[in-house]
Amino acid sequence: CATPIYHVSLLGNLGGVDIVPAGVNSSGQISGTAANAQGDYRAFLYDGSQIKDLGTAGGQQSRGGALNNSGQVAGTAYYDSGTGGVVWQGGSYTAIGGAGTWANAVNNSGQVAGAASYGGDTHATVAAGGAIQDLGTLPGGSWSSAYAINDQGQVVGYGDTSSGRFRAFVWSAEQGIEMLGTLGGSQSYAMAISANGLI
Repeated sequence: CATPIYHVSLLGNLGGVDIVPAGVNSSGQISGTAANAQGDYRAFLYDGSQIKDLGTAGGQQSRGGALNNSGQVAGTAYYDSGTGGVVWQGGSYTAIGGAGTWANAVNNSGQVAGAASYGGDTHATVAAGGAIQDLGTLPGGSWSSAYAINDQGQVVGYGDTSSGRFRAFVWSAEQGIEMLGTLGGSQSYAMAISANGLI
């Protein structure tokens, strides 16, 4: 028998049944969402030895997205009035853009990829330095959301089109939003991008 290449480790939980990891960084920290004993969902950070409840940023529940190598976790808090994008780090949090925002990923520069509501439509966004940039939508579409961002600031996600079907996109400051293809099907979704731009 060959020596195992991978070892499976239990992360633990927050007292509930459900736990869904969403990201891992180069230090082996893991972020995601887990249910507590009351059945409420909370963003979490696993530091290699234990799982920590990141709290709800003043809301009722929260969801943890991806994290960067500094241990910043992007996520979303859920309030009676709606959602709010959040970045957690070291026991505290920073709100990203206020009501009607979502934070899904954060790169090592602290740029946050997500989405925000604009007049009833939802558009993919990048937040940095306290400002949020609207990345727009695909031709004929009214909805888009960003799910990953690399250290070069390239963003990927998906949005609807005039046909009502979803298509993956990549965005950069130089090129703007670009629709990606499919593998012969009618829809595509982009969920991650590497440092060298592989999607």
